[in-house]
Amino acid sequence: MNINVVISDDSPSLEGHENISIPNLGQVPNSICRSIILSGTLNFLNDEQILALLSKLRHGGAVSITCPDAMQVAHSFCLGRIDLMKFSEMTANRLRSRTLEETMSFLQNNGYQISSATVNDLMFHVEA
Repeated sequence: MNINVVISDDSPSLEGHENISIPNLGQVPNSICRSIILSGTLNFLNDEQILALLSKLRHGGAVSITCPDAMQVAHSFCLGRIDLMKFSEMTANRLRSRTLEETMSFLQNNGYQISSATVNDLMFHVEA
């Protein structure tokens, strides 16, 4: 099983992955997923929810995370590279903002090996 974690049930699907909304993550059995994708959804989860989600991943599986990088967003706002509307769009109504470094550390502290990590513009992408 491969899952794409989404905010709402009407989110577009990704090829080879089944959309699972955050409220329905508990319905996925542990250690069943070969691949978990979080694209723009990490900021809607707390640490406990992330750990519960990672428990769905089987040994040798992969997690792919794309998320706004809080440091890049704040820095760009302070320098005037993005306006208040864009800043609000990227930070409002989120449970928690995250950075690449913090996310990598969280994954490593929970036994995951980072296979790639990049920052592109305001977003980070990490695979473990």
